[in-house]
Order: sequence, then C-alpha cells, then structure tokens
Amino acid sequence: ATTVDSQKVEEAVNSFGSVGTGDPPKMNEPTLVEATSNSITVKWEAPPPPPPQQLQQLHVTRFTLFHRSATGEEPLKECFSSGGPDQTEFTLGGLERDTEHCFAVCAVNAISRGPLSEVATFRTKTCASPNPHQQPESEATLSAQLW
Repeated sequence: ATTVDSQKVEEAVNSFGSVGTGDPPKMNEPTLVEATSNSITVKWEAPPPPPPQQLQQLHVTRFTLFHRSATGEEPLKECFSSGGPDQTEFTLGGLERDTEHCFAVCAVNAISRGPLSEVATFRTKTCASPNPHQQPESEATLSAQLW
C-alpha cells in the first residue's frame, strides 16, 4: 500500500489554483487571431505547469471555451473542449457579419474545472475580405482598354 503525506498533498494543492481544491488557476482572456465576415478565431495562453513534484492531477489536461452573442442576455455556453493542453486556438464559424461575440476560457484538470477568464468581445467583419491577388475591377478594365 502507498502512503500519502497529507501535509504535502495539501501544500501542493494550495500552491496551485484555488486554496484547498486543486482547481486550475484563472486564465487570461482569449485574444483575437482573425475575424472574417462569418467566423472568429481566438487563442489563449496555457497557464504554466505546476512544478514536477506536485500531484499529476493538478496538471491542466484540456481547455473549455465559452461563447455567447454580445447582444442579448443569454449566459455563456460551452462551444469547444480541447483535445489536450496543447490545443489553444479555435475558430467559431457560422456567425452573422458585423456582430459582436463574447468569449471566455477555463483550464480543466483531473480534479475540476478552473474559474472562467475575463470575457473578451470581438466583432465579425462587415464584408468578406478582398482577395489580395485580384485586381480591383476598375484597374482590370483600364488595363484591358489599353491593349
């Protein structure tokens, strides 16, 4: 049988996350990677891992991303659960153009889900981004007329 020093367990848990619970720490709010007329891509930074001598259960195993439209009063709803601690970016598609959307993220470990980050708000674009390789119509027409 393995004996566990309860004092060491309590110290490890107390030094990481919420006191006495083993919750992962609160994360920074998500940041914008890209916004299009119908999608928003956000990323977040993983918290630093606990020291190796701490319990394996305290290590972050995944992240949960929450979303809601900025208009209205509905609560944030889970929209993504990462496949592991290295997956720190997500694209939410199917959005309306020129609308604001709120995002928050939390870390999850074997013991519990940590507190939500602060909410970050991002807006989809009003129209699709132009193709940088496509000539504007007026320039294409002009060059065709010169030949």
